[in-house]
Amino acid sequence: MVNRLATWGILIWTALMALGIFAAYLGIGGDCAGLTGDPLAACRDAAWARGSVGLGLLVILWFVVAAGLGAIWAATRRPSTAA
Repeated sequence: MVNRLATWGILIWTALMALGIFAAYLGIGGDCAGLTGDPLAACRDAAWARGSVGLGLLVILWFVVAAGLGAIWAATRRPSTAA
C-alpha cells in the first residue's frame, strides 16, 4: 500500500514541479516591457540571471523531495521472486 502511495506521490510531485518550472521559465524577462536597445539587453540579462537562480532552486527542491519519495518507494517494494 505504501509503495503505491509513494509511486503516486512521485508522479504527482514531478508533474506539479514540471508545471511550476515551466511557468517560472515563461515568466523570466516579463518585466522588461517598453524597453529598447541597450536597456532592454541589460534588463533581459539581469532577468535571466535572477530567473536561473530561481529555476535552479526549483530543480533542487524537486530532486530532494523526489529522492526521498524514491527511497520510500524502494524500501517498501516487494522483493522480486526470481525462479
